[in-house]
Amino acid sequence: MRLTQILLVDEGVITRRQWWVGAAALTGLQLGLGWLAARHLGSAGLDRPLMLFVSICLLIPFHSLNAKRFRAIGQPAGLAFAGGAAAMASILVGTFLPSHPLNIPLGLALLAVIVWFAAALGVYDPPPRIDPAAGRA
Repeated sequence: MRLTQILLVDEGVITRRQWWVGAAALTGLQLGLGWLAARHLGSAGLDRPLMLFVSICLLIPFHSLNAKRFRAIGQPAGLAFAGGAAAMASILVGTFLPSHPLNIPLGLALLAVIVWFAAALGVYDPPPRIDPAAGRA
């Protein structure tokens, strides 16, 4: 499965290795774009709007990646929306209310979701499923 298919198609299942490759690629892309935005557009005040746009655009590939992996471990793919909801709330409050006290609990909730997803999707190895018709995995 190609990286573009892993990140942009919301069907199928992926392995732990494919999930780690996709997560690393998306995280690296976001960090790289954030560094470029802060370095070259920070003085003009355009880094915040650009990173808001990039963060919202990357929610789609992150959702696709997580939904496939949840499906692969036998969990409902809708659990991937939990990560998207926490990330979206944190992104919006952090962008539009930068010094609001709500940023701390939202940041902690996002950290908890990231740790949960890394443990459930990247570390946990579910037992192989047995195909009842064939009698084997």
